[in-house]
Amino acid sequence: MNEISFVDLRKKLAECVNKVAYGGDRIIITRHGKEAAAIVSIGDLWALQEFDKLEDKAQLTLASERLAKYEAGKEKTVPMEKVLKDCGMEVATLKSGKKTLRSIKPPANAGRKGRVKS
Repeated sequence: MNEISFVDLRKKLAECVNKVAYGGDRIIITRHGKEAAAIVSIGDLWALQEFDKLEDKAQLTLASERLAKYEAGKEKTVPMEKVLKDCGMEVATLKSGKKTLRSIKPPANAGRKGRVKS
């Protein structure tokens, strides 16, 4: 996978887009030496979106199974924090004081969706 700084990307945007669109490359954009974003082909984007849908369905299935077990009396109540953590979520407090749900931050050596890079 190629890597380019944000500053260099400004100079070579057309070249980078062509490499991605026609050459199948994937380009990581760095800002201040840290990975900040990526340029991927539209096909890769569609594949990622489909993967997200499958992952969302899996989380919904897990929640439905746990609810069914609870309703059948096979499982006692579980603290909300544990259920959220099992689904990769946590409750976060915004600066405004409002509460919201967010994905749990993956480890520093993790890739997309928290999977640890080898």
